[in-house]
Amino acid sequence: MKDIYILGSGGFAKEVYFLIDDINLNSESPLYNFKGFIDKWADISEIAIGNRKFPIIEEDFFLNNGKYGSVNLAIGIGTPHILKKV
Repeated sequence: MKDIYILGSGGFAKEVYFLIDDINLNSESPLYNFKGFIDKWADISEIAIGNRKFPIIEEDFFLNNGKYGSVNLAIGIGTPHILKKV
């Protein structure tokens, strides 16, 4: 199983989370271990989806902290001008 984070924490990022969850539910065994959201402008520290809570990790902290190592990312940004910057 691969650890995965979603870049972004808005509505589109939540939709991407649901896609990852569907992939896991429809696989013989789960493919992804969802670890949380990464966002530069998040004003909260976690997101509740159903009865689960996931952390929002500040982007600079994520990039500058060596503890994350090599990770898998899914892009959950739906705003075109921000997506273009990424």
